[in-house]
Amino acid sequence: MIIRPGLWTPEKGLPDGARARQWLREQRRRERAKYRYVDPRVDAWVRRCAFGDTIQTTKNSGSAVGTLAVTFAAAVAGNLLVASFSRSVVINTWTDPGGWTAISFVTTGSGNMGAKWYYLIAAGGETTVTGTTTETGGTFTGVVAEFEGAFAASPLDVTAEDESNIATPATSQPSGTTGTTAQADELAVAFFAGDTLGNIDLGRAYTNSFTEVNAQDTAFTGRAGAILAKKILAATGTQTTTFSTTDTGDEMYGAIA
Repeated sequence: MIIRPGLWTPEKGLPDGARARQWLREQRRRERAKYRYVDPRVDAWVRRCAFGDTIQTTKNSGSAVGTLAVTFAAAVAGNLLVASFSRSVVINTWTDPGGWTAISFVTTGSGNMGAKWYYLIAAGGETTVTGTTTETGGTFTGVVAEFEGAFAASPLDVTAEDESNIATPATSQPSGTTGTTAQADELAVAFFAGDTLGNIDLGRAYTNSFTEVNAQDTAFTGRAGAILAKKILAATGTQTTTFSTTDTGDEMYGAIA
């Protein structure tokens, strides 16, 4: 899971009444902070994005290339960027993009496909991320999403993955099951990769209240598949989701963080 900074609590040592008043002032301040004053002439207020909201998504795909760059609008400082890459061939070596932290990947040299994903807490202004492999055959797809912060400086909590279908076509793919999360209000992100998007494109669904963030459009159906899904958590516990499709199915990989 990806965790936000620690929750605010009143100062210790204050009388109960003072603690209660301090807590109430903080809640009012935080509620006002959810809005941005726009125009004094019309007294307009616009609601700010909430923690974990999807700010933007983008994608790119290529064929017979060893590198793939995904370009996006300049990221906002403190927000979370997640980049996922999928290849339709076995991968022996990945070169990680500078500054990004790897989450998990298909065991190199295994199965019939390759996949790896990363995260970055934006410093502000980032506009591109590049996936690189030694292999140049097959197809290469990247999907990037930006999520509203603020996030902890080292946000990665528990993770899991599932490689049960990397060599066998299937119509459903688990993400794996994480350990117990550290905080109640975390952002869970799942990554599903497929050998060919066109074989897992129809009737996409996710269990346990996960919702799709981004996948390739029909222009990429002949390319490797890369899909992100998310869930805002309300309680601590283990997390998992299963992707399913009504399509013919294909080799797949699942992971969650």
